[in-house]
Order: sequence, then C-alpha cells, then structure tokens
Amino acid sequence: MIGFLRNILLAATLTAHCFAQSIFAAAPNLTRLTPTALVPGKTTTLNLSGDNLEGVVDVWTSFECEIVVPKDSSSRNVAVTLPKKGPTAGVGALRLVTTNGLSAPQFVLVDPMPSIESVTTNHSVLSAQALRRDTAVDGACDELRSDFFRITAKKGERIVIEVVAQRFGSPLDPLIRLLDSTGREIAFADDSSGLGADALLDFRCPKTGDYLIELRDTRHGGGARHRYRLRFGDALPVPLTFLVDTNVTRFTQSLVRLPEVLDAEPNNSISKPQPFAQPARISGRFHQPADRDVFEFRAAKGERISITGRTRSLGSPSDLFLQLQTTNGTKIAEANATGGDEGALTNRFTADGVYHLLVEELNRGGGANFRYELTVAELHPGVAATTETDRISGPAGASLEVEAKLERRDYDGPVTLVAEGLPDSFKLENNVVPAKTNVAKIKIVVPADLALGDYFPFSIIARGSADGRDFATRVSTMPALRAAVPSMRYPPMELDGLLMLSISESKSTNPKPPLKKRR
Repeated sequence: MIGFLRNILLAATLTAHCFAQSIFAAAPNLTRLTPTALVPGKTTTLNLSGDNLEGVVDVWTSFECEIVVPKDSSSRNVAVTLPKKGPTAGVGALRLVTTNGLSAPQFVLVDPMPSIESVTTNHSVLSAQALRRDTAVDGACDELRSDFFRITAKKGERIVIEVVAQRFGSPLDPLIRLLDSTGREIAFADDSSGLGADALLDFRCPKTGDYLIELRDTRHGGGARHRYRLRFGDALPVPLTFLVDTNVTRFTQSLVRLPEVLDAEPNNSISKPQPFAQPARISGRFHQPADRDVFEFRAAKGERISITGRTRSLGSPSDLFLQLQTTNGTKIAEANATGGDEGALTNRFTADGVYHLLVEELNRGGGANFRYELTVAELHPGVAATTETDRISGPAGASLEVEAKLERRDYDGPVTLVAEGLPDSFKLENNVVPAKTNVAKIKIVVPADLALGDYFPFSIIARGSADGRDFATRVSTMPALRAAVPSMRYPPMELDGLLMLSISESKSTNPKPPLKKRR
C-alpha cells in the first residue's frame, strides 16, 4: 500500500513538474545568424544559432523581404529573399516566431559583398587566412586570441578594411592592425569616426607585397557572441541606414509630425541667423571644423521649450554644444552632450521675444559626416511612459500582462493606456492609471479562436487631458531594446515603441504557409 501511494505521489510530482515547465517554458533565444549579411536582390540561407529554437513557424523582419521557413520544425535554416529594387546596404532586425514565443531582435546586414567563413586555425601570423579584395569574412573572436588574414596589394594601392560588430549588436570591440610580411605594424584602427566602437582602416601601401590583418577585441574578450564581419574593399555607407518599412514605423513614429527645417548656410553668426517657427525638427551639418549654426525663433512669456539633439544615434561623430541667447547676445541657458545624452536643454522664457539658438560641435570638429538633428517643441503638461517588455506570448484565450511606468510632467490626473494595432477582439483590462499613480499592469485578454504562431505587432498609447489640452504619447520600449542588445550603444530609434504579441503553446517568460511575402 505504501509503495502504491509512493508511486501515485511520484506520478503527481512529475505531472506537476511537466505542467510547470509548460507554463513557464523559455522563449527562443537567438544568439547568432550565419552569414551575418543578406545579399541585395538575392536569396540568402541563414543558419540560426541559440537555445529553444525548436518549432519555428515564422520570422518577423523590420524590412521588406520574402521568408521561407522549412516544413521540418527542427531545421535551423531559413531562406530570406530581398527585393531586386530594394536597398543595397543597411542593417535590419528580425525575430523568430516559434510555438513557444518570440525571440529578442537580432540584427542582420544587407551587404553586396560576398561572404566567406573565418577558419578556426588563423590565430597566428604563420596560419593567416588568405583574403581577396571585395570579400567579407564572417567570424567570432576567441578570448585572448587574434584572427589573422593575409592580403596582397601593390605600391600606392588604397586598402580599405572595415569591421562591423557593434553596429549589429555584437559585444566585440574591434581593433585592426595592418602588418607587413615580417609582422611589423604599419597602421592600426580602433574606434573610427561615425562608426561607434567599430573600426575602419583606410591606407595606401608603401610597396608591393603581402600584408597581414590582425583583428582582436580591444579588451581581449571573446566567445561565440563576439562575432564580426571583416570587409576588404569599399566601405559601407556612413551612417549605416536602419532598414524599416511602414508596417513598423506606424507603431513607432511620433504621434505628432513636426515641420522639417533644413540647415541653410550661411547661418553661422548672430547677425545672419536662420529663422524658423517652433515646434520643428531641424536637420543640420557642421560643414567644416569650428562651424557654427545660429537659428532664430519666437517664444512667449511663460512658454517652456525643450530642445533635444541626436548625433551619435545617427552615426555622426558630433557632440553638441547648445546655447540659448537673446538677440543682443546675452546667454540664457546652455548644455553640452554628456554620457548617453546627445545634447538637450529646457528653458522657461520670462518674456515675449525673439531668441537665438547657437549650435556648435563641442570639440570644434566638422566635415561631411558631422550631422545632427534637433527637436524644438513646447513642453506641455502630460506624461512620458516606458515599458521593460517588448514581447509577450501565451495561449489563445490567455490574459497577458504588460507593465508600464509613467513619468509625470506637471500633471497628476488619470491616464488611459490603449493598444494600437491589436484587433478589436483583444480586450484590455486595468488600463486606466489612477491619479498620482505611476505604474500600471495592463491585462491583454487574447481571443480564444487564434492559431498557434499568430503574432501581432502593436504599440501602447498613453492618453489624458491637462489644462484643457488632450495629450497622447507612445510608450517607449527602449529599456527592453537596451536589455536585449546591451552592446549596441544606440538601439535603433525606429524600433522604439514596437511591441510584439504571439500565440504560443504556453505562457513564456519574457501552421502558416512556408512562403510569406512581406508588406
């Protein structure tokens, strides 16, 4: 009898364990794509590496393409075809959709340069891997080791060597050394202008012969995630365009489209300012070293104006210095770009009048790549909102939760959160944030008639009314993006605000036709 009861208890324990595993099964963890680049206008087969990748039913991409998912759900290959008239270079994002949820975004290049794989034996000068011009090598650096490549060049020939790593989310901080045939260093490159932590070496050979390229992590780190794409030939465009189509931007673009203002020279002195009407989005460039751009606008007494800059997130090497002045040159406020801030200041004006905005490169740099953008707008009472979640999964009929945090600005009233992009059959609960409350745990009730593998991009909008003015702001998913790709200094702004919901076999912690034409 005791043995019988013991067997029943054991069976019950195993059943409970299996049930718990089903309820809290891990979402797919996609860690690497091979190759790292798609060829424009052609089909590329991507090999997927990671954990919990079984049961792939679809692939979501930020860009236009065709996806072929094998009928064998255990296969780790998917075919991606880019349109013939599509972009010739850039970087885009993709996510796996499996029977147990969505992966975090992985980034892939679009690059016309043909790819080869790095060999596993090229860790010394003597075993350097031969590399032809106009070829790219996909590899990963090992800890405390360098990868070596051998190239041939003629006297006076221009050599362009580029490493793409952190621009597609790799933790590798690449260092390139160019050596002569004896191993003596003749040039090197670390962080290159406009490339963030990536490296570009542009060099003319002093004589005809063989040269060696050494590639390693600047901190001697390494591992499977420290992947790279080493390109020998013409460099990629700077900045490298993020590839995104309208099916994404409709969930991420600002709810208010500001008028565009282009920097118009000459506007480099307070005697010749460029007028504009705020609110506006200004696009400018420091055309030469020590360039200055001066803009003129009108503000009213009591008006609170916010000026926010973008440079590094655009692939620009600029750091902004911003200063507000009266028309007679009296300083009102100023700000430098510091840390993750790309230049921002806020000012409440004490009198009606005309004011100048001075924009300079903090280190007095300038040139074709020294771009910047400024958003100039009045700050009204309202809220900013963020979420640390950008993907949720669960069975049809389940209730899924998204937590949003509010940052209030001169407003303590209630805020209503609405889901934009989900069909009307989805219901929201607990989506009204009471007055003076800053955290909401929204419940999304999923319809019971959806199929396994269905997925829905959406965004959450925070709405309210203050001082007789309605406001609406998109909930930012930037905390989730930074957590997903911590090595990417500036995750693409084009993905900020995009959430994904998928129908899975079970709730995850964080069959469709095999051919799907995007957009």
